[in-house]
Amino acid sequence: MPPVSDAGQRPFPDHARLYFLLTRSLCVRNPLDVLAATLKGGVDLVQVREPTATDRDLYEWLRTVRARTESAGVPLVVNNRPDLARIVGADGVHVGQDDLPVEAVRRILAPTQWIGLSTHSVSDLRRAAELAIDYVGIGPLFDTSTKGLPGLGLAHLRENLAVAPCLGFGIGGLTRVTLPAAVAAGLRRAAVSGALCKADDPEAEAAALKSILNSGQTD
Repeated sequence: MPPVSDAGQRPFPDHARLYFLLTRSLCVRNPLDVLAATLKGGVDLVQVREPTATDRDLYEWLRTVRARTESAGVPLVVNNRPDLARIVGADGVHVGQDDLPVEAVRRILAPTQWIGLSTHSVSDLRRAAELAIDYVGIGPLFDTSTKGLPGLGLAHLRENLAVAPCLGFGIGGLTRVTLPAAVAAGLRRAAVSGALCKADDPEAEAAALKSILNSGQTD
């Protein structure tokens, strides 16, 4: 399924399966070591998510992460900061339902930069169909400690995948234990944070998650 965005100059990579949401405070090892390991393990996208960072700290961290993802040939997305995404030359930005409207974000970004949007219901997805976005996050699918939200379950996943206007990444409580059921329910793309940040072996964990996703690959 092609992206909704009409920017037209740089399509979102529809081959992307495993999306790593990197948050330093969740990492049980040095965050840069975790990043390096997950890149080796096969993550397709990296998002920097640092809701409590100062502007200066986030800017410097983004520059550091950008250098490593660019070297690995993996796109970088910034959570909820289109201004910094533009400044550091990230590949895109991700926003939530209560963040800046997509129309405002698009005015800040370069035409080639992508926009992702979190959704939590069928109504969110139907509204998203009218927006110039490249992918959606669908969830939370399972209980997650990252944001303290209850999981909506596999019935929610099936219902939302059926109406998603563009590529959809499942999110929320996805691990190598819960992911197989989500894949069996039709999920082909997953966004994970704690499963990799807290892993003893992030490289092996990323490879395992990618293998599960690829086992259900149909598009």
